Amino acid sequence: HEGLNEANLSVPERALAFLMLRDLAALYAPISVERDTASEDAMIAHLAGESAGEDLVSDDILDEPTDEPLLQVVDRALADNFTAALAIALLAFERGDEALIGSAIERLKMGLSSAAELNMVPSWWCHRLTIHLLNDLWSSSFHVRLPAAPDGSVAEGWGAYRELFIASLLRRGRAEIDLWPSQIDAATRALDLNDNMVVSLPTSAGKTRVAELCILACLAAGRRVVFVTPLRALSAQTEVTLQRTFQPLGKTVSSLYAAIGVSDVDEDFLRESDIIVATPEKLDFALRNDPDLLDTVGLVVLDEGHMIGLTEREVRYEVQIQRLLRRSDAKTRRIVCLSAILPDGDQLQDFTSWLTGD
Repeated sequence: HEGLNEANLSVPERALAFLMLRDLAALYAPISVERDTASEDAMIAHLAGESAGEDLVSDDILDEPTDEPLLQVVDRALADNFTAALAIALLAFERGDEALIGSAIERLKMGLSSAAELNMVPSWWCHRLTIHLLNDLWSSSFHVRLPAAPDGSVAEGWGAYRELFIASLLRRGRAEIDLWPSQIDAATRALDLNDNMVVSLPTSAGKTRVAELCILACLAAGRRVVFVTPLRALSAQTEVTLQRTFQPLGKTVSSLYAAIGVSDVDEDFLRESDIIVATPEKLDFALRNDPDLLDTVGLVVLDEGHMIGLTEREVRYEVQIQRLLRRSDAKTRRIVCLSAILPDGDQLQDFTSWLTGD
C-alpha cells in the first residue's frame, strides 16, 4: 500500500489496484472522494460555462485537443462514472445481489464505450479490466458458489450460517469474497453431509477453505466437529485459523494437544466445544476414557493425510483413523481427509476407498 500511495495514479487506477488486492476497506476512500457532490456541481458549472461559448464535441477532440480544461472535465466525468460503478459493485458483494453487479458492469460498459470514442486510453483500460475482474469475481464468489437454499443434505439453519460466513470473510483486511479455481470442484461437494471425501491439493492451494465449508455445513446441521492434525505445532496453527473463521459466527474452538493424557478439562472441551482440534494421540486417550464423546460429532477432518505410513507416529495416526471407521456409528459421521501429497493411480484409489468406504 505504501507504493500505491506514493505512485502517481489516477483515482480509477488506484481504485482498480485496491480491488485487485481485495482491500475493500481502502477502496472506499477513493470512491468517497470521487463521489463528492461538490465536484459534480463544479463539473456541471464548468460544462455550462464552456457550452455557452463554443461547440464542445468534435470528431477529433483528442487528436487535436483545443480545450484542455474540457478534456479534464471529461476525464473527471469518466472517473466519476467508474467509481459510481465500483460503489454499486461493493454493495452487490455485501448483499449478494446479482442485479446490482449487472448494473455496475453496464455502467462500466457505458464508460468503456465513451473512453474508446474519445481515445482516452488510460480510462479505457481501467474500465475494461474492471469489467473482466468483476465478472470473474462474481462468478466465483461465495454468493454464487454457496447455494442459499441447497438440497435436503444441508440443515435448515444453513441460510443464516451462510450469510454470517460470507459477511465475516468480506470484512477481513484482505476481503475473501471468492473461491479459487482449485477449490471450486471440492466446494461443490463440501455441503453434502453424507459425502466422505479426500481433498488432495498442493500447499497453499486452499485445502483449509474447503474444510471450513464442510465444517460450516456440519455446524448448520447442529452437530459438532473434530479436526485431527498429526503434529502439535500444526494443531496450534489450525486452532488459530478456525477461531478466526468461526468465532465471528458465535462458535467455540478448543484444542487438545498437550503432551500426556487427557484431563477432565479436556473431556469437557470435547463434550461442549463446537469445534475441537486434537492430535490422534489425544483423541485416542479421550475416546478410551469415554467412547460416547463422539456421539454428537458429525464431521471428522483428517489433516495431512499423507502422514500415514510406517513410522511409529504415522502408524498411530492410521490406527486412530481405523478405529473411527470401525465404530458402530461411523455411518452417522462424515470423514474428510486433506493432503498436499498423495500418490497417483491405484494407490490413491485404494487410499480413497479405505477412507470413504472402509
